[in-house]
Amino acid sequence: MGAITANLATHIADPAKRFERTRASMTEGKELLKQMSPKEVALFTQLTQAPPLMVGVLGLGDRFSPYSTVISNVPGLKARSFWNGARLDGMYPVSAVFHGFAMNITLLSNADQLDFGVVACRASVPSVQRIIDDLEAALVELEEAAGP
Repeated sequence: MGAITANLATHIADPAKRFERTRASMTEGKELLKQMSPKEVALFTQLTQAPPLMVGVLGLGDRFSPYSTVISNVPGLKARSFWNGARLDGMYPVSAVFHGFAMNITLLSNADQLDFGVVACRASVPSVQRIIDDLEAALVELEEAAGP
């Protein structure tokens, strides 16, 4: 498991083109990691992600913000889970926001669905609850762009 920096293509208005650019960026990053051994992936991740994390550790996030948004995808349960007969309907991840980062969106797979956890800096993203509405609107745009 490693970390890559991806182009979210937020500068592209067309949802299909934005999705394609983001997908291509992620594919490029994953292909790079596939060519490495696990030790090389760990070293690559440490080398490429250490500078942004050090900005926060040194308290320089206000001056040199490395990223505004971090997105994580965490593989979760593949099968539907139950406890004492009750079905697990959702698992909502909570992740960290580091100094200088405005928002963290974490996706966690749960059987046949994705659950989202959104954590944000109140000063940078004062209406974080609206992000869920924005995510839903963006999903509708993508579904419309994909067609029937």
